[in-house]
Amino acid sequence: MKALVSIVSLLLSAVLAQAQMGTTSPSSRNLAKAMSDAVDASAEPGSTADAKIMAACASLPPAGGTIDTCGFGAGPQTIAASVTCGSASGPVTINTCAETKFVPGSSDTLMFVLVDGMALKGTLSADVTGVPGWSGAVVANNPASQIPEGSSTTQTRVGQVNCYGVGNTTGDCIRFSANSGARVNYVSVAGVQVHGMANGVLLSANETISGVFGWVNGNWFHNVLCVGTVTCMNLTANGTTSGTQVSENHFLQPQIELLGSSEFMALKTNGTGTGVIRFNEFPGLTPFDPASGGNSITLGSNSFRNQVSGFLCLLACGGGTVTDVSGENVITDWYNGQFNTSISLLNGAGASAGSITAGAFGTQIVLPGTDDLRVYSGNGGLDVRGGTAQDHNLYLGNLDSSNTGRIVFNGPVDVGIGIGGVRLNPGDASHVGLLTFLDATGASHGSIGASAVSQGYLDIYPPATTRHFGNFSVMSGWGGYQIDGNPGAIVTQGKPASSSTACTPPQVMYDANYVYTCVSANQWRRTASAAF
Repeated sequence: MKALVSIVSLLLSAVLAQAQMGTTSPSSRNLAKAMSDAVDASAEPGSTADAKIMAACASLPPAGGTIDTCGFGAGPQTIAASVTCGSASGPVTINTCAETKFVPGSSDTLMFVLVDGMALKGTLSADVTGVPGWSGAVVANNPASQIPEGSSTTQTRVGQVNCYGVGNTTGDCIRFSANSGARVNYVSVAGVQVHGMANGVLLSANETISGVFGWVNGNWFHNVLCVGTVTCMNLTANGTTSGTQVSENHFLQPQIELLGSSEFMALKTNGTGTGVIRFNEFPGLTPFDPASGGNSITLGSNSFRNQVSGFLCLLACGGGTVTDVSGENVITDWYNGQFNTSISLLNGAGASAGSITAGAFGTQIVLPGTDDLRVYSGNGGLDVRGGTAQDHNLYLGNLDSSNTGRIVFNGPVDVGIGIGGVRLNPGDASHVGLLTFLDATGASHGSIGASAVSQGYLDIYPPATTRHFGNFSVMSGWGGYQIDGNPGAIVTQGKPASSSTACTPPQVMYDANYVYTCVSANQWRRTASAAF
């Protein structure tokens, strides 16, 4: 037995030694690879890189293993047909190195197509600039197959992906799509750098069979960098059921350097039918060198509860736009040290109904002039309404140097009704404003108003339902007061210059020696004052 083991060991040693010298036959190399579960794709037969990688894949044992592509070295390597290798039961890792540039063999090549259990490790570099109009993808998946959540999906992951397509406005760096009955779930991508191309990352869910949805969910993309890409991050869901969705995907610290064209987009979500894009997160989005006319974010009508945060003003300030069509997403701007959250509001017809913006200096709710602001809590709340010909309903603030804060209202304002209170009224033809006192039922118990007819008059009205009719008036200057229309005396210290000094009865003045009484217009009489 020991002799047999020794013979087998010698044979294996010889095979491995021959493999290292490159003098072994294919069957000998396969034996060595089967024993080590690691394959150098560059040493495999084939006229293109994809053929060599797939030959390496075929030589792996059922349990899977590792394929090394770094042996290709620097320079271009053609991918003429899709590279796909691995399974849930036999996971395969393909090692890649940045100096190797993979190029597509045709105008629609899908270069590396993920399946459940397939991993790309290291830095995968692809250059498509030599294939104008290329419409394929560098990393994709089979849209009709599953990459489901579960233990095997921990093996479905992607390292750094660098895509070079300067001058190309077609094709995608990463394209994850799921047609009816398929899912792409929980794939992790360590990093993405894209130059040119149509999309940096395209996530697409499609209902290709009526009632059967596709789902792209829970995938992670770290450090996405797009330079001159038509759309850096493009999410789309198309179908007649809400189950067709792109949801809970995470793009961490995406960075966009756009070229200023109006067609360039940092982020776009869209779709047809009732497909849904929701719960996706884009924290730390940072644009660089924005130029006028482009650099936009658009969250479409089928997008809900997605969260976008970052230095978004750098987009808008450069001439782009940040648009939330459904009004049900959260957009946060970190620009210039401020932390601003903006929620767009749309009515049932899809027209703008205003916005809510929370910033470092407070929260602002902006509504069109014909809309109402109503805040309810339990059985109470705040109801501030606007309407036709309404200047303001409730206005508090200090918007400029001429306004130190005020409440402006048109129409009556009731305070404390139900236990008694007051009503602030804008007035009528006789008064510039009225303060009316109300009981618990809202009935008037008198009012105070400033006269609009005679400047300086303050009229106090008892309620008309009591026995006290008329009014009590207080007048400024040389005027006086009136009770039920009858004037009352105004007494002041001093004396008239002469008996014909201007006066109005019943004006009275006094000094240490006399009491002066105005008995008729401009006629004074005096009476000596003495001790008694």
